[in-house]
Amino acid sequence: MPDEKKFRVTASALFLRSEPVVDRETRIALLPNGQVATKLGEADDPSWWRVSTNHDGQEIEGYVAHRYLAPLTPPGVKGIDVSYHQGAIDWSRVAATDVSFAFIRATYGVSQDKRIDENWRAARETGLLCGAYHFFRNGKDPQAQADAFLNAFASGGYGAGDLPPVIDVEENLRYDPPLTDIAAYIAGVALWIGAVKKALGKTPIIYTLDSYWRELGNPDGFSQNPLWNVDLSPGHITLPNGWSDYTFLQYSFTGDVDGIDTKVDMDEFNGSLDDLKALAG
Repeated sequence: MPDEKKFRVTASALFLRSEPVVDRETRIALLPNGQVATKLGEADDPSWWRVSTNHDGQEIEGYVAHRYLAPLTPPGVKGIDVSYHQGAIDWSRVAATDVSFAFIRATYGVSQDKRIDENWRAARETGLLCGAYHFFRNGKDPQAQADAFLNAFASGGYGAGDLPPVIDVEENLRYDPPLTDIAAYIAGVALWIGAVKKALGKTPIIYTLDSYWRELGNPDGFSQNPLWNVDLSPGHITLPNGWSDYTFLQYSFTGDVDGIDTKVDMDEFNGSLDDLKALAG
């Protein structure tokens, strides 16, 4: 039986070839980044896979260099992200599901999340791997935002065994002023990252999506930060410019998890559980 596992193209583009040979004559089709392909088997040279994929409405087969492919979904390490909007959470019930990690909102601009204390304490007590995130707001002092985030853990602490902190970089037009000074906004994001990294000794993760990152002009200098990518499109994951892959993927806003009475954001870690534990340190 062929190994019918689905993968996605991670290169900017990848040629599907009639033979496992790099030659102009072997080109069948050009597959874009994110294109889904099904592995049918390996060539005699194991660096090449035979795959099938949909091209212009037709299913076609050929060979690709598999180093430019990645699993369509991460290996299955499932997680959630929550805020006070989820209400009271029964974390012991959450931990009894297939959820392995949780990101908990700590701050929104310069304000603490209403449930950060209880969520942070209770989630960690269950043994879930936990990290916290900050919603970065335009028009609020970035140093004050960093201070607010760090102060949110004055009683519970943040350190070894916790996932890296996260800065949530997305539009918030309903509550924040229009983004008229992009350079200042980006500088503020960088300031927050630097301040939090210095205080906690962990490189912050950036949560964002391709469309907003492009609105910011695809800023340079952030590729060293792990990416938490937002993409709800099945089978075609689009990465923001500057990253070749993601560390976390938010794939749904409407998950159902035992112990949580509302819909909840669903996430996956792009690696094994051991890799996730190593990231927590």
